[in-house]
Amino acid sequence: MLFPSTPLSTMQRRTRPAFTLLELVVVLAVLGVMAAAVGSLRPAPQLAQRLSVKQETQFMLCALRAARATAIATAQPVELNLSQGKESTTLSTRVAAYPSDRQPPAHSFPSFLKAAWSTSRVAFQPDGSSDQSLVIVLAGPDGPSYVLEVLSASGQVTMVIKE
Repeated sequence: MLFPSTPLSTMQRRTRPAFTLLELVVVLAVLGVMAAAVGSLRPAPQLAQRLSVKQETQFMLCALRAARATAIATAQPVELNLSQGKESTTLSTRVAAYPSDRQPPAHSFPSFLKAAWSTSRVAFQPDGSSDQSLVIVLAGPDGPSYVLEVLSASGQVTMVIKE
């Protein structure tokens, strides 16, 4: 007889492998735990602001050092001006050796950044010195404060972190 007339038994019909309900629940639970772990690794807004304050401080430090180097390289004074607007603090640079269309663009700092300075203007001379000392304090809503200092005699720019 080629074709049996009796139906296949239950054991014979189930020949393909399948997942049980328990295995599916375990896999979903593991995926849920992994998704919760990845979601908790998202940086907090305070951390992002602290990193932004550090980045803006590094920018200010580089801008001051670049202004001094430009004054030495061009043998012309370079002036930096800090101004406090309604929304943010702005740093502008004027290089005496450059025409007005080649002046560096002004930089505005984020509104959450608290900034204070001893004088709103400093000029670096061709010998590397500055016309006056300058102290700038930058801080975010929480976290450390960064103090940048320009020494008038040498024009040296330093940074100190205050916890």
